[in-house]
Amino acid sequence: MPDNREVLYFLQTVPGIGNKTIRELWNYFKDADALFHANEEQLSGILSTEQTRAFLEEREKETPAERLAKLKKNGIRYCSIFDWDYPARLRVVSDCPLSLFVKGSLPQEKCMTAAVVGARNHSYYGEKQTKLFAGVLVQRGIEIISGMARGIDSIAQKAAIENGGRTYAVLGCGADICYPKESRALFEQIPEHGGIISEYLPGTTPKAGLFPMRNRIISALGDILLVMEAREKSGTLITVDMALEQGKEIWVLPGRIDDVLSCGCNRLISQGAGILTGISEFSKELEGLQKKYGISNEDKNQGRHKKERTCERTKSKQDKGMIRDDYSDGMKMTSLEKEILSLLDYQPVTLEGIYEKLLQNAKASHTIQEVSTSLLNLCVKRLAIQTNGFWYIRA
Repeated sequence: MPDNREVLYFLQTVPGIGNKTIRELWNYFKDADALFHANEEQLSGILSTEQTRAFLEEREKETPAERLAKLKKNGIRYCSIFDWDYPARLRVVSDCPLSLFVKGSLPQEKCMTAAVVGARNHSYYGEKQTKLFAGVLVQRGIEIISGMARGIDSIAQKAAIENGGRTYAVLGCGADICYPKESRALFEQIPEHGGIISEYLPGTTPKAGLFPMRNRIISALGDILLVMEAREKSGTLITVDMALEQGKEIWVLPGRIDDVLSCGCNRLISQGAGILTGISEFSKELEGLQKKYGISNEDKNQGRHKKERTCERTKSKQDKGMIRDDYSDGMKMTSLEKEILSLLDYQPVTLEGIYEKLLQNAKASHTIQEVSTSLLNLCVKRLAIQTNGFWYIRA
């Protein structure tokens, strides 16, 4: 006699039958065995002729148990809504997935989680801040949820792994398919440091219509949501809307008012979202949030890989200024270097552009060669970065 999860998986593999129809079938038959062994007449009350034919054909191929066993053989774990370890964070969502296909593990119930999302075509500013804030989250034992998309998603998840933390990627395709292809290395790493999660059958190829639906899972699995960069009409805002419907707290990275990559973020801030004003401030906020979600120090340590090595590495990064808000304090610089550094930010600018700004500020007592030398010194001191040829940004 097939059990609930076996029949559920069988129904999911029948061509033409979706979640809505599965719910209708379950509500009608109320018993897994009765549903699986239903005859054509019984099925026709809910299914179309084509769906009924597909149901009967699939039923003859193999038993539900045999069908489900193939998943395990392929290294994919099946977690249905009937299972005790189905995420509690998802159960409360009205349109929660009937099941999840997992490579690796699911988020730990006793650990606080944070969903991190943002622009695919990100800026250097967005990349840097994502790495810093992801590092702070992991430092406190918070697990990171994202979608492994190119850009902010992947940056956050790589940072989680590099800092010894755990991360989970919710895909808009099958859990056995790497998308985007350039994220292959990350796709293979994540199951060892968390899990790859999908509500779609293995083999499901990525389609545009699948990604908005997976966003509700990302927002649901995160206790809070961090938005690092978003355009005015960014797909990231779909995740924000879903998170708000689920009662989640939203934290947003602010940006320039004329920066298209920050228009969506700035609008969220104007509507009352929390502002990520700095690492130290956010770390204090996290302390309160972890108390709110009932996370103890013991729980935090359970969610961390290589705990002692991670603490040493994090301390080293703090010493080098990787976590501090302003790490130019105490650095010996010439007056020209200080002037140039004050003009640099996260928007790339050329040597000529910097020189022109010095001219506009009536600080043209230096030659362009001297400005070039000072820029090089700032790069050596890791206070500036040269990108894409002769463009410079603040480190």
